[in-house]
Amino acid sequence: MQSPVVREHAGIADDQVIMKAVALGWPDENFPANAVVSERKSVEEAATFLGFDD
Repeated sequence: MQSPVVREHAGIADDQVIMKAVALGWPDENFPANAVVSERKSVEEAATFLGFDD
């Protein structure tokens, strides 16, 4: 979603694929990626859990 920003700040080459990213710490309100708001499906819409019956 914000690959160019992540690549620049993390020094990741264009020929490498970013699979996952995990943010740690406190947000920098001035960092461009922190302004991104993503719309996601609910867990019920996106996942099916098997073997966890009550």
